[in-house]
Amino acid sequence: MVSGIIICGFGIGSFIFSFVSTLLANPNNVSAEHEVDGLVFYGSEVSARVPGMIQKLAVSWSILCTISFFCLKPI
Repeated sequence: MVSGIIICGFGIGSFIFSFVSTLLANPNNVSAEHEVDGLVFYGSEVSARVPGMIQKLAVSWSILCTISFFCLKPI
């Protein structure tokens, strides 16, 4: 049961943070437009937001880790 809850937490975390990162990096839902060697890339509007997205996600993960640290109780 505990292993299932832990695996579920990993899946739900990935599911939620994929939407959050998409909203932070591409809030206007711009489609990829630049094609190079058969690969399609986003323009400068989206790529300029990626460093800020990573910083905001790092802060949110740090806050979540701090909260979980204080929720631990010694045995």
